[in-house]
Amino acid sequence: MPHILKKPKRYFVFLLVISILMLPLPMLVGSNTDTALVQTTEKVTSKLLELAAITESDGLIPAVLRFPDTTDFEQMTEAVWFIQSHEVEVRHIFSSIPYVSVYTTPAGIELLENIPLVESVSIDREWSISSSTPEYQLAQSEESFGYIHPDGILGADALWADGFDGSGVTVAILDSGAMGDHEDLEGRIIGFYDFVEENHDMDPSDGIDAYDDEGHGTACAWLVAGTGDGTDGDYKGMAPGADLLIVKVLDSTGAGDDSVIAQGIDFAVE
Repeated sequence: MPHILKKPKRYFVFLLVISILMLPLPMLVGSNTDTALVQTTEKVTSKLLELAAITESDGLIPAVLRFPDTTDFEQMTEAVWFIQSHEVEVRHIFSSIPYVSVYTTPAGIELLENIPLVESVSIDREWSISSSTPEYQLAQSEESFGYIHPDGILGADALWADGFDGSGVTVAILDSGAMGDHEDLEGRIIGFYDFVEENHDMDPSDGIDAYDDEGHGTACAWLVAGTGDGTDGDYKGMAPGADLLIVKVLDSTGAGDDSVIAQGIDFAVE
């Protein structure tokens, strides 16, 4: 994992995370296949077995392997490296949590459960935000729409007056990205890392080229550190002095796998 941020004297990373990691839930639906390929096991979750039973024999299922909490990166690497084949493809070995993400065919599940250190094999489930937040809803007048900005509810202006406006803090936004040319976000984004399309820009010296093809991430980034320039200062983010590290883990439909979201967390912490 590359080190791309130099830590100043006061440096914090706060993660806005929209996932509870690695809990099994059905995600994909395939075609009927030979259910004899999959048998009940103590390690493999029932939901993964159900999915495997309706997946073609050469179909790939996103799955995650859980190791004991004390397992380190090297041990996980050694444990899974030999199983890579046409049945199993290792996607990512995590450094901060005891998980490995893979693609597996139904037959490959048996290979995964037979890895000695593996405690469980489950579906790498997909998360999706329910809807985007149109930009025009970000700041409507109180008189016309009954809108009360969160800074008034939380008393943020009093904190700003005391010098607590987020200055010296970097907030990592794990979402669908952010509009780098949004007038309330210009100058606030110090890095953009894209786990979906790999269109990264981590060099703030020439301006950050960030994008958001869904809209939800821009709304979240604005709520955290919007400058208020687009509303003549009437509506700001909760920490208008903070910097933003934008980590895109959701696609244009607002969906993303557990393991991809977890990779975003790994990256932001690193």
